[in-house]
Amino acid sequence: MPDLPAFGEDGLLPPGDYELTLDELEQSHLVTGLDDGEPWSKKHRAFLVSNLRILVAQLWQVGRGRPEFRVNSPVLSAKRSMEIGAA
Repeated sequence: MPDLPAFGEDGLLPPGDYELTLDELEQSHLVTGLDDGEPWSKKHRAFLVSNLRILVAQLWQVGRGRPEFRVNSPVLSAKRSMEIGAA
């Protein structure tokens, strides 16, 4: 698992590039949260990573994919949001 820094006071990762596989992204605190008692949209973030997997697979199938992708997404921030579809 890559060593990702903690979120800053602004709720974002520090500036920089962080190389992760989709499996690593899915298991990171970017998706799972920090277990600090704060509300976290884990279900929605996991849904976003799942959709990213589908997009990458489709791009590879049509020959448009490359081995590496750059992702800039709200999933990479600590900003809280309501979990969609929560019971």
